[in-house]
Amino acid sequence: MFGTPDCSISPVMAITIPSDPWESGFSFSDVDSEKRLSGRTLSSWRLEADLAVLQACDTRRQVTSATEDSFGLGRFLHLAGVPALLLTDWEVRTDISALFMNAFYGRLRSELQGSGNLHGYGAAYRHAVDAVRRSVGDEHPFLWAPYSMVGVLE
Repeated sequence: MFGTPDCSISPVMAITIPSDPWESGFSFSDVDSEKRLSGRTLSSWRLEADLAVLQACDTRRQVTSATEDSFGLGRFLHLAGVPALLLTDWEVRTDISALFMNAFYGRLRSELQGSGNLHGYGAAYRHAVDAVRRSVGDEHPFLWAPYSMVGVLE
């Protein structure tokens, strides 16, 4: 369920296009071509996921349009039906990301096995933040505070 993905096949990168926020999304590149999944396309899908985790730099970044409406990967995933998201507010060191994700998924796994429901996201998030804080110290919020859990559970 929480296996390690094979990212060697096709690297994925989040892209932001300020001139047309609906064209922001994901870029899937390989040696021969580049394929994109735009926010416009993604938001038209009906995803049956309870949680999306975007473990990359700045995945919570949003572009604000003239009408002050925010667009970003999180919004597109919400529009596609994903109620809860784990995003980052800034670049995260690799070692910190590994520590956070191991703590998050470890706690989430135990929450799911213990109760069988998916209301353990908040507990898993708090556990992961605490694990990083214990590792690096409270005086370094740049290291322990880049992740944001957003959304709701139905």
